[in-house]
Amino acid sequence: MKKMILSSLLLGLMAFVLMQGFQVRELGAGSGESIAQERCTACHGIGRVERAGHDRARWNSTVRRMMGKSNFGPKLSDAEFEALIEYLVSI
Repeated sequence: MKKMILSSLLLGLMAFVLMQGFQVRELGAGSGESIAQERCTACHGIGRVERAGHDRARWNSTVRRMMGKSNFGPKLSDAEFEALIEYLVSI
């Protein structure tokens, strides 16, 4: 009886953990935050980005300037660019 209860609890816990992982991955995929973590930190720390405090216009020009750096700039689709700007303005 104890084994059955333990097995059920373990199975339930595993299902819960897996569902949480899928939910996080689904929400985070392509989000502005994940784009910032993946692309912006290739050249500088995320703390620098978080401390900048730019408004929308300044972030637009800053991100476009960074994208224009031939060898190092991030390559972003229009959707990624918009998601990144939304995130940057919100922090």
